[in-house]
Amino acid sequence: ARHGDTRLTDALRRVPGIGISGTGADLSIRLDGMSQEQTLVLLNGERVPPGQVLEALGLGMVERIEIVRGAHVQWSG
Repeated sequence: ARHGDTRLTDALRRVPGIGISGTGADLSIRLDGMSQEQTLVLLNGERVPPGQVLEALGLGMVERIEIVRGAHVQWSG
């Protein structure tokens, strides 16, 4: 918010290594050049459901953003 961003995607665009393309339901978030399928995005600890428009999330709705870089992150959901 201190940078004037109002949406989650605006803030994510500032993070080195994060690639964002598309808009709305076609939004794609990629980490460090990996494909969208290799990048796990969770919302409240759950996979982002199909059709969820992350651009619509205002920064006031986000408590924190965690970015985990590594060769292998295990998720059991």
